[in-house]
Amino acid sequence: MRQFSGHGWKLADETLKQCRVCGEKKPATKEFFAISGQYMRTICKPCDAARQRQRRQDHGDEINAKRRERWANDEDYRNRQCQTLREYHARRMQNPEYREMIRLRSSAQYHRDPDKHRECCRAWAERNPEQAQSYYRNYRALKHDANGTHTTEDIADQYARQNGKCYWCGTRVGDSYHVDHVIPLSRGGGNGPENLVIACPTCNFSKNARLPHEWSDKLW
Repeated sequence: MRQFSGHGWKLADETLKQCRVCGEKKPATKEFFAISGQYMRTICKPCDAARQRQRRQDHGDEINAKRRERWANDEDYRNRQCQTLREYHARRMQNPEYREMIRLRSSAQYHRDPDKHRECCRAWAERNPEQAQSYYRNYRALKHDANGTHTTEDIADQYARQNGKCYWCGTRVGDSYHVDHVIPLSRGGGNGPENLVIACPTCNFSKNARLPHEWSDKLW
């Protein structure tokens, strides 16, 4: 039995649907059949999973080789895959049990081979310097019990608002810039975007852990 929903004919929830692989009739719901676009697939989920496992066993090396080649040569594909993984991981990280599982797994990897773990972290930091600096600032904030966090996108937005100039002296910083806490963490400042500015290395090192009014007279 089919019903017209306004978007075309589809199976009613209370009807049964026969899997074309195993031949069993099962309720035509998302619990038993996957949805592809606006249509319900003709293979039940257990049969589809078994078919995918068999395909990976028979053609796994060929499939992986094609994926690696596409990953290396197709930048759009690579960006889409990375974005999908980031969104998936962000959703999973909302679950406290998943966060704890990730923490335990990372701890176990470190204790199995500390040198390899540190080398992987260094290699990742070299490939992602801005994100590594963001993680380091958030880590420092935790040590100082500071409120707020920020992301690399927050830093990029602040850079754009300042037109690539140092917040304190107005010189162009280019790619050689520091992210300065206006009120230092050691003086009770937060780690949110509202307390962060782009500064040249000279101003950031000169200001150090002082409040703006304690240091601004040194600029002139």
